Amino acid sequence: MEHDVRSLHASSFGAAADAYAEHRPDYAKTAVRWALEPAPGPRVLDLGAGTGKLTGTLVALGADVIAVEPDPAMLTELRRALPGVACPAGQRRGDPAPRCVRRCRAGRKTSPSRC
Repeated sequence: MEHDVRSLHASSFGAAADAYAEHRPDYAKTAVRWALEPAPGPRVLDLGAGTGKLTGTLVALGADVIAVEPDPAMLTELRRALPGVACPAGQRRGDPAPRCVRRCRAGRKTSPSRC
């Protein structure tokens, strides 16, 4: 039963993905730039990217973003808004992480084409 509740909650945003994309405000570029200052390079993994609000700000600041989103409706909005961003299909909690996430965790460099 607990797994069913988690699955329901995990997919709750997807039902309103278009409204979420339209009405949720963008992230402040100054704040995102500040958060990126200690980063060792331009590649960023946006895990749980939603409709791409943060992804879009990261791209505008020059980051090379790989955006992973498990909800199909949210992923559709992300891909529509940011067609040039690598968006491998994400997975639900408990599923194995996408290859690019495993490589990032292992400290290996990876290209979006290898996700």
